[in-house]
Amino acid sequence: MPAPPIPELGLAEAWEENRDLRRAAVKRGGLLDWGPNPKKNGVPSLETLSYNSQAIQAAIDLWCPSHSTAKTLPKDVVKAEVGDLGKLVYC
Repeated sequence: MPAPPIPELGLAEAWEENRDLRRAAVKRGGLLDWGPNPKKNGVPSLETLSYNSQAIQAAIDLWCPSHSTAKTLPKDVVKAEVGDLGKLVYC
């Protein structure tokens, strides 16, 4: 049985429309900034979260209004949106 389709939030478009975020993503070759210490690449923490506040805020702005109770963003949805951003930015 095929997997259900992944819903789109519009995150890729929100990220792409943010000039500062788009410029930084193109410069570093990816959406997220892990800071100056290479040992922290891919390690989530409050410090690395602070480097990505614009990307996180866009997700919050789109996700929270559509949910009346606390609910985590599904990682498959976010991964699909990051892939969509790559198509928008690097085309």
